[in-house]
Amino acid sequence: MKTALLSLLQGFGSWCRRWEARFYLLLAAAIAVLLLADYSLQGMMGRGSEVIYDRLVKLRISSPAPDPRIVIIDIDERSLQEVGRDQGRWPWSNSVVAEALATIAEEKPQAILLNQLVSEPSKSDPEGDVSLNEVAGAYPNIVFPFVRLPAANDDVSELDAARLPGARATLPASPADPVAVILPLFENLQKRMGAANLYAERDGIIRRYQYWVPTQSHVLPSTAAMIVQLAGGEIDISDEPRAKLNWRNKRGDYQRVSFADLYAASQGRGNFDWSMFAGKIVIVGATAPGISVIKPTSASVTTDDSTIIATAIDDALNGTALRLMPSWVALLLALGILVAMSRAFMAGTDQSTINRVFVIGQLTLVVITFFSISFSNFVIDMTLPFNVGLVYFTIAKTYFSAQHATELGVEYFWDGSRVGKAQQAVIIALHIDRPGMRSVGLRIRRLLEKEISHDAVLHLTDFVDVKTFLGKEFGNIELLVAFLPDGTAPETLQSIAQARQNGHEVLLVDIAGLNENDTRAKLWREVVRVVFPMYLTEPARQG
Repeated sequence: MKTALLSLLQGFGSWCRRWEARFYLLLAAAIAVLLLADYSLQGMMGRGSEVIYDRLVKLRISSPAPDPRIVIIDIDERSLQEVGRDQGRWPWSNSVVAEALATIAEEKPQAILLNQLVSEPSKSDPEGDVSLNEVAGAYPNIVFPFVRLPAANDDVSELDAARLPGARATLPASPADPVAVILPLFENLQKRMGAANLYAERDGIIRRYQYWVPTQSHVLPSTAAMIVQLAGGEIDISDEPRAKLNWRNKRGDYQRVSFADLYAASQGRGNFDWSMFAGKIVIVGATAPGISVIKPTSASVTTDDSTIIATAIDDALNGTALRLMPSWVALLLALGILVAMSRAFMAGTDQSTINRVFVIGQLTLVVITFFSISFSNFVIDMTLPFNVGLVYFTIAKTYFSAQHATELGVEYFWDGSRVGKAQQAVIIALHIDRPGMRSVGLRIRRLLEKEISHDAVLHLTDFVDVKTFLGKEFGNIELLVAFLPDGTAPETLQSIAQARQNGHEVLLVDIAGLNENDTRAKLWREVVRVVFPMYLTEPARQG
C-alpha cells in the first residue's frame, strides 16, 4: 500500500514538472468552462453561494424592525391544552375559530388571514361550519387559504383558473386554463382566497416568497398578496415573482398573542384588550408541534409558516424585500479573479504575496456581502466570486506545493531512480538579483529537462534570502542541480559551458562512486559537503 501511494505521489510530481506554469492557465480555463455551464444550470456553485448566504444572514449585524401592524395569533401548545379542556382534541369545532374571527373583525383591523386550510366539514358540529361560513360572508377583510397542487395535475381538473378570485391573465387571449387546487370547503370562504404554498429551494430551504402562483395563462394571488391588497398595498405581477425575504432575525419577532388568551376572554375567564387589533394585520395560525408547518429558512431551521407569510407581507408593504445584484456581475467578477490568479501563478509571483493578496481579497468579498446584507436592502452578493477564488487557490496551491517539492527533491514527490545512473552532477548558481537571471535560468532548466529528464533536474528556489548574512554577501541565489548520465549529449555540455560564460557559477560534482542503493542520501550529503562550503565560502571557485 505504501509503495503504491509513493509511486502515485511521485507520478503526480513528475506530471507537475512537465506541465509547469501551463497548468495554471489550464486550470483557469477548466474552471471557467465549468463555471459558465454551472451558471447556466444554477448548479453546485449557486448552491454553495446560497449556503454562504444563509450563514451571513444568521450572522448579520442588523435587520429591519418587524412592522408593528402585524400581529400573529398562535394556536400554540398552551392553546391546545386550555382550549382542549372544553373543545376536546384538535381540530376544534369551527365555531371556536368563527367566534374569534368575528370578535377580531369587529375591531376593524386592516386584514385578517386564517392561515389554516378548512377543507373538511365537521362531523360533530355542523353548526360550527355554518357559523364560519356566515362570518366569512359578513366580514370582507378575512382571507382564507387554498393549496395549489403540482401543475402535472392541471389536466384532470375541471376548474378554470380565471374563475378564482384575484386571478390575473398573463396572456392577451386566455384560453381555458384548468388548474388543480384544494379549495376551502364553504362558499363564502372561496370569495377571498390566496395560495398558501411555500416554495423551498432545491436544498429544502426557503429563501424567497412567491406572491403570484402561475398557471398556464394566469397568475393566482398568494395569501400574502391578498393581505397586502386589503392593507392598501399592491404587488405588481410584472415584478420578480419570487422575492428574496428580508428576515427580521436581528430585531425581534412579530407581536404574538396566544389563541388561549382570546378563547379565555370569550368564555369570560379573563380580560383581553380586543382593541389591540384595530388597524392591524392579523394572522391566525398554528405553531404547536404536530399541527403546524415548520420550514427551514435562511434565518432559522425552525421557522413557522405564519412568520414566513408575515415577513412576506412586511417586505411588500414597506419595500424591504432584498434586491440582488445581477448574477452576471458576480459571474464576470469570478472570471476576472480566475484571470488575475492564473497570471500571478504563471508569472512566478512570490507566494507570500499571492497568499496575502488572496486572504485580503477573500475577506473583502465577505465584508462587502456581509455589510450589504446587514445595512441595506440591496445585496451585493460576492459568494460566487468567493467560491471560485477559493477553489482555484486551493488547487493551484496544491499543484505548486507538489511541483515545488519535486524541484527540491522531496522524497515523496520525486523519483530519484535516474540519479543512480548519473556520473556527474552539475550545479549552476543563478544570482537572481541580477536583471534577467530568472528567465535565463528558466531556459537553461527547460533545456536540461528536455535533454536529460524532468526527474533528473532539481531547482532550489531562493536558496539564499537577501535578509540573511549570506544573502547580504552574495544576493539571492537559485541553484539548478542536474544529474548527468554517462554519455550526456554534447548539446547539454555546451549549454553548461554557455551558462559559465554568461556569468553563472558552475560546479561539477563527481558522483560516479556513490552507492546506487542509497543514492539520494549520499548524493545530498555530497551536495551539502561540496557545494555549500565550496560555493558559499569560495564563490569564485568553479569546478
